Amino acid sequence: MKKIKINIDEIVSKKLNMTREKRLQEAFIPLSDIKEKDQFLKKYIIVASNLIEEGYTLDEIENPLNKLNVDWGGMFKESLWSEAKEYAIKWLLEAFGVREDIAKQLGIVLADMNPLDIIRIFKNPQMCQTHMPHISDAIVEALVRYYGGKSINAGTDNAATSLVGNIVGESIKKSNIGETISNITCKIIHK
Repeated sequence: MKKIKINIDEIVSKKLNMTREKRLQEAFIPLSDIKEKDQFLKKYIIVASNLIEEGYTLDEIENPLNKLNVDWGGMFKESLWSEAKEYAIKWLLEAFGVREDIAKQLGIVLADMNPLDIIRIFKNPQMCQTHMPHISDAIVEALVRYYGGKSINAGTDNAATSLVGNIVGESIKKSNIGETISNITCKIIHK
């Protein structure tokens, strides 16, 4: 009787794992046919978010994406793609309640990053420490762009704001601000 129970548990476990893997693979099938890069990013964010809500891990979500042979480096070099990413990030942040003008500045600086790097900070403390300093620098740069433009009454979408953002952005990247912020942030995320 005990031997039968073990076999049933094993069979049920295998079946559930197969069903889970099949669901994961099927979720990414629509992405393989998308040729427009901005559409690809929008759909990827939606698929990944839904899978996380269903309980899939980041490792599970990354594997099918890697099989799609997406050349992230090549995609990010194109300005049209960069603008699409800025829009997608802005849209996502606004969905989470971030004000439009701040979301726009965050979209500008976060668009240069691989979307998987942003997700990886939640994986484990080591990945967080690896990827969070760059993200922290970008967020600080966006805030400086936003508040710098406001302080000189230049708004957030002009040459003065861009110049301030570029100069201060480079200074931020060369400092240890990102590392300091990431140490605190990673401790909070991975308590």
